Amino acid sequence: MPYAMQIDGGGNGIADLDVYWIFSAVQENKTSAEIQVFVGNTASVGSYGYELAELGYPYTGVYIPATITSSTAEYVKFNLTLLIPGKTYRLKVRAYSGAGLTGTYGLTQFTEFSVPKTSTAASILDTFKKKEHSTEVFEGSTTEVVPSSVEETDELTKKLGAVQALEALNTPKDIERTTKSLFKLSNNSKNKDSYSVAYKSYSALLTDKTYYAFGTSLFFKASNTNPNQAGGLAFFVDNSGQTGYFIQVSTSANAAVNSSKEFKILKMSKGRTTQLPDSQTGSAKSLGGVFGGKTYKIDVRVKVNANSVEINCYVNGFKITAVDVNPSGSASTTDPSQKLSATNKVAMICNTGTVYFDYVYGLHLTENQYDQEQLFNIYNGQYSEAAISFLYGNKTLENNTLSNSFSNGFIEEFGAVARELRVLKTKYTSRPAFPLYASTGINAFAQILGQRLTSFGAEVYVINNSGTYIPLDDSEFYSFYILGKYISQSGVLEYVDNSASEYSTQEPVIFESKWIQKQSDVVNLANWIKDIWSNKQTIINLEVFGNPLLSVGDVITATYPYNNLSTSDKFVITNISHEFREGLRTTITARTL
Repeated sequence: MPYAMQIDGGGNGIADLDVYWIFSAVQENKTSAEIQVFVGNTASVGSYGYELAELGYPYTGVYIPATITSSTAEYVKFNLTLLIPGKTYRLKVRAYSGAGLTGTYGLTQFTEFSVPKTSTAASILDTFKKKEHSTEVFEGSTTEVVPSSVEETDELTKKLGAVQALEALNTPKDIERTTKSLFKLSNNSKNKDSYSVAYKSYSALLTDKTYYAFGTSLFFKASNTNPNQAGGLAFFVDNSGQTGYFIQVSTSANAAVNSSKEFKILKMSKGRTTQLPDSQTGSAKSLGGVFGGKTYKIDVRVKVNANSVEINCYVNGFKITAVDVNPSGSASTTDPSQKLSATNKVAMICNTGTVYFDYVYGLHLTENQYDQEQLFNIYNGQYSEAAISFLYGNKTLENNTLSNSFSNGFIEEFGAVARELRVLKTKYTSRPAFPLYASTGINAFAQILGQRLTSFGAEVYVINNSGTYIPLDDSEFYSFYILGKYISQSGVLEYVDNSASEYSTQEPVIFESKWIQKQSDVVNLANWIKDIWSNKQTIINLEVFGNPLLSVGDVITATYPYNNLSTSDKFVITNISHEFREGLRTTITARTL
């Protein structure tokens, strides 16, 4: 599971014994947590004390000595045990100059964290049957394969309850209740500088590239009682999760309470938060109207330069840009930290309230892809066509050519429906044909990944570009087809030449051919026939010296001035014979061309 943590990003002028930042990471067993405490100078600290209280109960004022498991010049670590899943705890830590919690102590830091509770179906939003069986919606949040037999009825009753057991007995055999879940991240801390973060490393994301793209789809919990919510995406996160670029979207209510904007690009460096100046210089250029219950698609395009990092963000297509430049001169007093280096860790963040995430992705871009904005088209289904092409497939066929593309990133999805890549093979009804391309029409949630089109059939690779079941072709709203031209037999084409004399008799000429399909071909053929047959043909019979090289079909010329024959007159041999009588003689019959 991703690493969960709390970040407290505030404070300046830290004394040696002041605790200025606490990092809490709940372990996999959900009964213990690792606490990371940052102080001004760990070498000056003799001991650490903490007090842990369940949310809703007051502190007692009694500090417990912390058993340090590891330490560096900046922080120390210790463990909390015997935690209860599903509970929220408040923690305060202070550092003492002497051993055993003696001597003077610095400023005390407070934090709050929740221990996740194991769920049978993650963060359920709704449940539904598989589309193959029905579109009936089930109430509840369990994922079960319900048998149709009456065996184990008692156990089923105990597990699902009497009503659900009765429903199960009348359910067709082996119908699976499939849950659709999202990744849920909450932060109940009242400290506006505190963050809950879930991050993960991805080996497919390389750190030596120049151009990157990251993105997620999220929405805030619709709540009338507490509309103050904020969350987003983080990239270039370090091993401890305390450093990275944070892309934060806040509801309008939360932004009003904190006197800030709905959208912020933050640089977190060792727990210290710096807001980067961005392109939101006026109300017309600022993101506004962010509310709970609405999906917000965040796409980030990043360029890493030698001394700066360019960040271009799109929130449902609204573009906001910022640049993080290495400090120099007076700029170093505002943000003394250097630009962040690329890492292969990407995180989801929650600043306050509850945030639900549908997916998160990261990939490398070429310079040409970076300059184009097709990756951030919000009208191309769950992912844009470019993102699908960049991330899927090892040798896919596109436009009759083989594409040797390779996976250069990752997509982490949290839905229960697997993304299907279907291979469709078909033969045309009328063939041969000249195909142009395959299309899914207005269905943006079915994306054509590759295609191989021939004159007789097609092989198309179609991917599900959504988080649920979708129809590829329902013969009503959605359609899948191959657009092109097919060869068809033409009807009877007739041409009448009216240039002949009105006293002459018109003779019809009929050609039965499947290859004469245009009126212009008919006219050209008619003119050729007229030109050839308008001149009276001449037929000659010749008896010449024996010539065994001549044969029927050869073209010859004959010169005979007394009969107006010259070398310009060509004849085709229609008959030839040879005889031997006092030598070889050849008799030829030929006609003019």
